[in-house]
Amino acid sequence: MTDGTTTSEPISLPDPPSDGISRLSYLHPSSSHDSLLVSTSWDGNIRIHDTSQKKLLSNFSMESGPLLDLDIGFDSHDSERIFTAGVDGSVRQFNIPTSTITLIGYHSESMIPTNGESNVACSCVSSLSNDLLASAGWDGQFYLWDVRNRNNTNNVMNNSSKPLSNISLPGKAFSMDSDPLNGNRVVISTA
Repeated sequence: MTDGTTTSEPISLPDPPSDGISRLSYLHPSSSHDSLLVSTSWDGNIRIHDTSQKKLLSNFSMESGPLLDLDIGFDSHDSERIFTAGVDGSVRQFNIPTSTITLIGYHSESMIPTNGESNVACSCVSSLSNDLLASAGWDGQFYLWDVRNRNNTNNVMNNSSKPLSNISLPGKAFSMDSDPLNGNRVVISTA
């Protein structure tokens, strides 16, 4: 006798990260894919798996140290972009079709690493629109970034920009989400 529900066995995906996974998100479905899972991890890489075929499609180092969060572009037209939050305080964009990494900026400009190390982590990102990205971090700051017209580069010292706006938070930020309908509301959990 069955109750009409189906159960399936868990699957393991190949080539897992060498360290803990910090975030998982499916890309927006399209005519070319409907089962692509993106992950970030403490090993500093973005991975894209095809869960229906159980295979790793892409593995890219974001060169920011451990990654704490990711967000996919705001709508299905923008699903080729993945935004990441790094433990080095960086906010970066990964363009899937071109495999390019773009630095959006750093949390706490005075803490921009000169030796590859930072004391400030960007802990969460959220795409508010095609052009606007929000980030929050362990520095207790919330930032809004304009993500249009960025040069594709990993040269972090010459290509970072200043945020459009920032707000001081009551503590370290650990999680964030935005209103999926219009992007004009953001909720942030802090310490």
